[in-house]
Amino acid sequence: GAAAATALGSFPLLIAALATFGFGASADSLSRYAAADIHPAERRGRAIALVVWAGTIGSVLGPTLLSPAEGVGRARGIEPMAGAYVVSAALAALALAVIAILLRPDPLGFADRGTGIRPTGRIEASPTAWIAVAGLAIGQVVMVLIMVMTPLHVRDHGHTLGTVGVIIAAHTFGMFAMSPLTGIVADRIGRLPVILAGHAVLALAAVLAAVADETAIATLTVALFLLGLGWNLSFVAGSALLTEGATPENRVRLQGFGDAVVWTASAIASVSSGLLLEAGSYAVLCVVGACLTIVPVTITLRMRVATRPVSG
Repeated sequence: GAAAATALGSFPLLIAALATFGFGASADSLSRYAAADIHPAERRGRAIALVVWAGTIGSVLGPTLLSPAEGVGRARGIEPMAGAYVVSAALAALALAVIAILLRPDPLGFADRGTGIRPTGRIEASPTAWIAVAGLAIGQVVMVLIMVMTPLHVRDHGHTLGTVGVIIAAHTFGMFAMSPLTGIVADRIGRLPVILAGHAVLALAAVLAAVADETAIATLTVALFLLGLGWNLSFVAGSALLTEGATPENRVRLQGFGDAVVWTASAIASVSSGLLLEAGSYAVLCVVGACLTIVPVTITLRMRVATRPVSG
């Protein structure tokens, strides 16, 4: 659809095509929950982590396909840069075929094994599930808030695109490459400690980025790596905790609700990031991010107090 819109010169069609792509991407993000549903509780962290880790492959190989994709665009007589849409469509079709043929048994069968009670309009979940939703959403907000404005901040201080590339590569490495280790740790010591550790790392990353001056590229690179790592800890452990906090008959609905909250918060953070940078500075932006990491900790402490049994 996006390739056709480019060929026809139709901006409304392009927007509609990209919106449709977004629906597909949101469904794809739920694949980590499908992996969790077919594994026992003691291995769910690692299952989710493996799916998240697969994002490393796409983040590394994706940019290398841009040049061949331009050739595809020229060969089809459309704008060369629109060739990326054609290649993406082909890869999406390949992924669809692999899932349709090889994904057996259907994870939905595992998710629906419960009491036989039909789900109601209300999503029933334990307090820990709502902690997971908060942790996932805030982790995403802090990461996006700082990450999207970092390239602009670096360029504004006269650094090259190569420098930007190194910083973002470090960030991407932290986001995805460490996933297997995160999954192992989450399975061994528990989801909640890893979520809280993730937000502590996010806070540290935000503070480092805030204090790094325009010449401290090494410090900023470390900060962005930690930003990615903190997000990874929160995302993997939070996804596992959310899955385990829902009743079986409501699990799929809660997973979808959780992702809707996360990606909506992400969109708001993306817009807010530019506004904060314009109204204040990059350091102010980072301080706001650091302050937000307190939210999941506060929610966790309050819920623990509320659910603590009364003695005597």
